Amino acid sequence: MRASRGSVINVSSVAGRQARLGSVVYNASKRTVGAFTESLRQLVTAVVTPDRPS
Repeated sequence: MRASRGSVINVSSVAGRQARLGSVVYNASKRTVGAFTESLRQLVTAVVTPDRPS
């Protein structure tokens, strides 16, 4: 795969940071968006720039 530039934009809500009673699944899904985005950023950084120290 040839490297190129691009952007990933994920839209979530404050519910990923503030828990609300009765919104367990909604809060968890919003938190997951943030965790997935951070994991993807780390993976892409490692693949695109393998000589960069972790």
